[in-house]
Amino acid sequence: MAVGAAGDGGLADANAMKDDRRRTTDNGRQTTDFAAEAVPTVVYRLLFVILLALALAWASVAPVIQGREDPGQTATPRPSPSPTRTPLPTWPVIPTRRPDTPTPAPASPDAPTVTGTPPTATPVTPIPTPVPEVAAAGRTINILLLGSDHRGSEHNGRADAIILAILFPDVPAVNLLSIPRDLFVYVPGRGMSRINTAEAYGGVELLKATLRYNLGLRVDYYVQADFEGFKRIVDALGGIDVPVDCRLEDWRADPQNPGQFVPYTLEPGVRHMDGDLALWYVRSRMTTSGFDRDRRQHKVLRAAWHKALQIEAIPKLPELWGALRDSVQTDLTLLDVLRLGAIGLRLDTERIKSRAIGSAQVTPWRTPDGQAVLLPDWERIAPVLRDAFTPGERGAVAGPRVAVELWNGTGVADWPIVAADRLADEGFTAIPGQADRQDYAQTLIVDFGTGSSGALARLRALFHVPPARVIRQPASGSPIPYRVIIGQDFNVCANPGRPLMTPTPTPTATATPTP
Repeated sequence: MAVGAAGDGGLADANAMKDDRRRTTDNGRQTTDFAAEAVPTVVYRLLFVILLALALAWASVAPVIQGREDPGQTATPRPSPSPTRTPLPTWPVIPTRRPDTPTPAPASPDAPTVTGTPPTATPVTPIPTPVPEVAAAGRTINILLLGSDHRGSEHNGRADAIILAILFPDVPAVNLLSIPRDLFVYVPGRGMSRINTAEAYGGVELLKATLRYNLGLRVDYYVQADFEGFKRIVDALGGIDVPVDCRLEDWRADPQNPGQFVPYTLEPGVRHMDGDLALWYVRSRMTTSGFDRDRRQHKVLRAAWHKALQIEAIPKLPELWGALRDSVQTDLTLLDVLRLGAIGLRLDTERIKSRAIGSAQVTPWRTPDGQAVLLPDWERIAPVLRDAFTPGERGAVAGPRVAVELWNGTGVADWPIVAADRLADEGFTAIPGQADRQDYAQTLIVDFGTGSSGALARLRALFHVPPARVIRQPASGSPIPYRVIIGQDFNVCANPGRPLMTPTPTPTATATPTP
């Protein structure tokens, strides 16, 4: 089958892609060993994005390892801080819970094998009915990026990070949807459980079935990789530049003392990260949360994609491939990757959109046996899924993107870059402007009167600006509704973390002097 041309989308339907079968491993799973294939340069970029996203997910649960310190940061202990598109079909009615366990349906020939003994006790929470497949606004290829704690060949691992990459080949665009590992759902053949247990019970196929049953998510392919591959990828790129919006504190391996850990702080700004620092950044959640970790994973993914597009990254592609081939498992064939590569050549970074089932869509709950889980709020999850299956510019919300002129009223060169990154996440377009001075003590918003009250409220919340610091300056017909003047108090942190609690040293006994 010929590789599609970039002009016509460069990709057949997912079913057509699956016509080209791949080799079968001893345990029956179809996988591709990329080490045995010669891959043209044109496919590297999109493949790199897919595999890096998976490595980010896996790295979030890998053991802490010793590594190099970033030259721009120190591991010195620091004091704790002070606290015209095709219309999207109507979403189906949210399924209601049934009071009793449903009668199991006959197993299909393709049903995943479930290992272990299914539970027999009456479920604590009612089992939901199956959800219809999410309707997409256009053709999609859905790739499951999975990270697990699998460390051996005899048993399946437990998925501790789940990302669905939704590719729109006709746009092209990629939406990344993060699904929390503690989401309490129905695992077919097992009962109600955390979604991350599905892989342990029945492998990737059962996890795919669980996603389909509870969220209506179709999975066409999957990719798995390890954390060492992630570090090697970032290092092979020469490091990545990440716009860090929140101060982050956590323990980090001390390179001078193997097996020891020291408090480490990463301050806001554009931070250059090698593989070890990037791994720490995407894994940390001691002082934040799993939701914030998901957000940081997407941020690093975008930074890596941006770096991969730069011309100086091209000579490093062979080294990148070497970093990938020994640490990747997937059911994508080489021909599949060639077709995906045609999309990658046309994909713009503004078309990579991040979405997540976050804290606003779930309710924390503890099961009778003490498990901390997240109960899904189906009515709030449905709009997130609709948005994830709608192609659009990064951070786009309903309606056109709102332009915001950025003035840097400080002498800190990083702030406009960090601000523009956060503005894009919230559906705004940042327009560089020239500040009249650089000694603004406070961040201000200038309202030219051509925007909406909703957009202004989002801007105020993003920059933590009270109403008293919004300057009304009507300018009829202004194409730019707002100007943000960055001051010394600049703060666009979305999820401020908790202070890192440093253990108090154990007092040393002092001998009593002999009289």
